Amino acid sequence: MTKKARLLASLRVSPERSQFFEYESVSLSCEEQQGSSTGWRVKRYSASGMLSDCGTDWGAVGDSKCFLDAISSDSGVYWCESDSGEHSNAVNITVTAGAVILESPVLPVMEGEAVTLRCRYNTTPSNLTTDFYKDGSLIRTESTGEMTIPAVSTYNEGLYKCHNSDLGESPQSGLTLKDLSPPTSLRVSPERSQFFEYESVSLSYWGTLHGLDCNMISINGDSGVFWCESVSGERSLTVNISVQMVASPYLLTSIILGVKYHRRNGGTDPEHGQSDHNYDDVINYVTTEHDF
Repeated sequence: MTKKARLLASLRVSPERSQFFEYESVSLSCEEQQGSSTGWRVKRYSASGMLSDCGTDWGAVGDSKCFLDAISSDSGVYWCESDSGEHSNAVNITVTAGAVILESPVLPVMEGEAVTLRCRYNTTPSNLTTDFYKDGSLIRTESTGEMTIPAVSTYNEGLYKCHNSDLGESPQSGLTLKDLSPPTSLRVSPERSQFFEYESVSLSYWGTLHGLDCNMISINGDSGVFWCESVSGERSLTVNISVQMVASPYLLTSIILGVKYHRRNGGTDPEHGQSDHNYDDVINYVTTEHDF
């Protein structure tokens, strides 16, 4: 069973960056590909491991938009989701109480594009000279506080931060390229999403990723959300599988649908707001998009 990852909506962040100072105003909006923005809600998986909707205990909702007066606890992964479980791209947002942030692209960029990274301060430093780091190593020192990559390539992908001698350093943000290749799909055999207890089920993957392991989010017994994941954190598409107790004689055969949430094996059910500490596994290159 295969399915292409066609995103039906996009999450837009305004101002258009992924790092913010505390108490900055941030707007998150859900925009459907056809131009409409109704029927979608903004969801968040916070750095503390909580899954929730905008308007519950954070943010203010308005017409498929979410408005934040950002504080440190608002750091997390954000995306849009419809009532039927369709979802947008995801964006990793960091809110810092520090004095320095890094301005970088919110979403993956096209190979060959020019990309500018800029150090931003909550107060003007006496010296604008800035050090830029990639994956922990110093790569450039600029007197203007910004650096430009003329034509970004896979070599430039990684985690970036900036440092100013007066005000300190920013958090890290990832720079990634748009993935234009078809995503890896998870195949289920027999080809359905519901099974009786003790049935034999085979899970395999098909696509361009290699060295994948299968992971499950356990909901009840072997019921859960399954996907395959590479060592570098790339993921296949997901499938939701339900296992029915043998005592029930009925089983609904249906097309396997998408995922409702994103978690690693060993966690608890995020729909009930319980904590998980595998946040780093969730945010790694979570902004990868597939265009078709």
